[in-house]
Amino acid sequence: MNRTLKQGIWILILGIVLGSASIVYSVTLMFGESIKLITPDEMVVTLETGHYTVYHEYQSAFEGTIYSTNGSSLNGFIFSVFDEQSSRIPVESSKVNSTYTINSRAGKSILSFDILIPGDYQLVAEYSEPVVLLIKKEQMKLFVIYLITGFLVIVSSLCIAIYLMIKKPKYEDDYDY
Repeated sequence: MNRTLKQGIWILILGIVLGSASIVYSVTLMFGESIKLITPDEMVVTLETGHYTVYHEYQSAFEGTIYSTNGSSLNGFIFSVFDEQSSRIPVESSKVNSTYTINSRAGKSILSFDILIPGDYQLVAEYSEPVVLLIKKEQMKLFVIYLITGFLVIVSSLCIAIYLMIKKPKYEDDYDY
C-alpha cells in the first residue's frame, strides 16, 4: 500500500468523523433547552437575546401527567411577556408554521417574540383548560450552518481522499514493501 493511499484513507476517516460531529451538533441545537409551562400559569425566567417561538404541545407528558388535545386553535388563549419593569414585550403570531413529532410528543408553533436585552422576564399564559406550552429560542441559522459545514467537510474529505487514492506516486520510495 502506498503512502498516498494511506493518507487518503486517514483524511477520509477524519473528514467523516468531523463532519458527522458537526451534523450531530446541529441536531442537538434543535432539541436544546426549552421552557415548558402549563396553562394557566406564570413564571419568571432568564432569557438571552434572541427570537423565541411558543409551541402548543398538543401531545405531551409533563410532571407525570399526559396531555392530549386535538391541536386545533386555542380560542381565548392569552400569552404575555413582561420585562423587569413590567413593560409588555410584543408577542405576535408565529410567522413560520412549524410542527414537530418526537417520540410521544407533538406540537406546532403558535406565537413568537423577540428579546432585545438579556434578563429576567415574566411569562403569563392563560387558557380555560390545561395546555402544555414549549418556549424555545430559535437556533435555525446555527442549525443550517453546522449542517452545511458537516456535509461540506465530509464531501471535501471524500474528494481529497479519492484524489490521493488514485494519484500515482512520483517516486518508487512512496511504495511500502
